[in-house]
Amino acid sequence: MFGIMLIALAGQVAAPIILPQPRVPRDFPQIRERNGPTPWENHPLPPPHWKRGAQPDLAIKDVRIDRDTLYVLVANQGKARAEGSIIVGARAESEGTRHDAVPARVARLNAGESRWIAIRSFASSPSFALDKANFVSAVVLLLPAEAALDRSGQTCDTCGLDEDETNNGFTAEQASIKHGRPS
Repeated sequence: MFGIMLIALAGQVAAPIILPQPRVPRDFPQIRERNGPTPWENHPLPPPHWKRGAQPDLAIKDVRIDRDTLYVLVANQGKARAEGSIIVGARAESEGTRHDAVPARVARLNAGESRWIAIRSFASSPSFALDKANFVSAVVLLLPAEAALDRSGQTCDTCGLDEDETNNGFTAEQASIKHGRPS
């Protein structure tokens, strides 16, 4: 009895393994005649969205106050698209008390593009009126999404970083603060 079970088990183990042939579309009959990878198996790297040496350059151009909302004009002055997390933070001061805003996030900003970012969430007391602020400042930061590769497949240490960080902040005193919604 044990011998019959061992022979039956050995027959199951020794069965040949048959792999199915890959399906070849009818549109490509020449693929059947040649060996090697099919066009959908051999994916070359797409050209990168940045050029070697080109980096984004984020800058804050202007701020405006409209009631309880601070509008910040963020511009990408660089020659490459800014991708990743673009974080815009703001602070306002009224009667000697500083009030920080909850940072706003932007996913991407193309080269040469500018966008008004609305910041509404100031962590402040209920008596704080943004439109009566004496001092307003804003800052923009770029956090790259992931490590970038150049055409050779090597990582690029400077890709996705801000080219000039000296223009990432903006400060306005009470007399120079513009009021009204941007158009």
